[in-house]
Amino acid sequence: MENKEFYDKIIYNYDDVECGKTGVGLYPKTPYEERMVGIAYGTWHTRMRQWGEKTWDIPMTGPYLSDNRDIIYKHGVMLAEADIDFVFMDWSNNTCYDPETMREKREDFRMIEESTDLLFEIWATIPNAPKICIFVGPGHSTQENVDNGNHQKKVDQVYRDYIENPKNKEMYFYYDGKPLLICYGATPTYYGPNPDWTDDRFTVRWMTGYVGQQNELFDKETKRSYGYWSWEERGEQTYTVHNGTVEAITCTAASRQQTANGPWEYIPAYPRNNGATFKQQFQRANDLGARFVILVSWNEWTTGEQPSAEISKDLEPSQIHGTFYYDLMKEQIKKFKGKL
Repeated sequence: MENKEFYDKIIYNYDDVECGKTGVGLYPKTPYEERMVGIAYGTWHTRMRQWGEKTWDIPMTGPYLSDNRDIIYKHGVMLAEADIDFVFMDWSNNTCYDPETMREKREDFRMIEESTDLLFEIWATIPNAPKICIFVGPGHSTQENVDNGNHQKKVDQVYRDYIENPKNKEMYFYYDGKPLLICYGATPTYYGPNPDWTDDRFTVRWMTGYVGQQNELFDKETKRSYGYWSWEERGEQTYTVHNGTVEAITCTAASRQQTANGPWEYIPAYPRNNGATFKQQFQRANDLGARFVILVSWNEWTTGEQPSAEISKDLEPSQIHGTFYYDLMKEQIKKFKGKL
């Protein structure tokens, strides 16, 4: 099939597609002009040799380090052109990292946090660039690091460096009148359906993976999550509700299989399938009338969570897929926001 015909058939075809209908019609839809899209963004690319060796493919731009200013600028322009409202920076494993005492010892965490500083600086120069918020732990560091104050210390760092800092505060993403802070509760979560930690300076939302497989986290009849946003889902997505409307739903281009060697039974992978999986997940967001679509992810790349080009969820243009999924993302965002 010629490229134009392929694009016309898939990317520029805005017809509705079949998707799961559980929960559809239970809540009024968010008006188009109030809908927003966020996407996960990673800054852990510390070594050039990781590319191709520990990644499912290589970006179209070629291999890069996360602190490459030209790449950061290019990403900001691309995401602005796609009408992304905010990115959430993945600091979910950084809970115990102290930049004042561990900077020379932990190259990985240093890259994650210092590259985030560069995004704030560089994206401030880009018209309509996405705003930025931080996705902290405590994650797999467990309740101990909530109880001993390490989680709060990291949150205080976020507030000091990005909210109180006049150079950065205008680029931070606000929701419900406060800066948004997303907290990772591990997968499966250690913190129960209603984590007791919060911080009144922020609008706090907790996130875990596969909410729809953690029975204590959602209503099985409606698929309504009791509060957790989901990093990714397998099949029909759950959703949160806030102020009487559907708040957030996660959309991915694919999802990996669940083996039978854990707490959950085997679930097959959902491959990219030439964009069919992505369009189906966006369709559910449209049918529910969600306020937020949460996209995962822009540039994770690692094979631990994305074993192959077909079973991967990154949307940054790649050498295998080209700009196909980036272009599809742009068009699905237009449809979701009523801008066709």
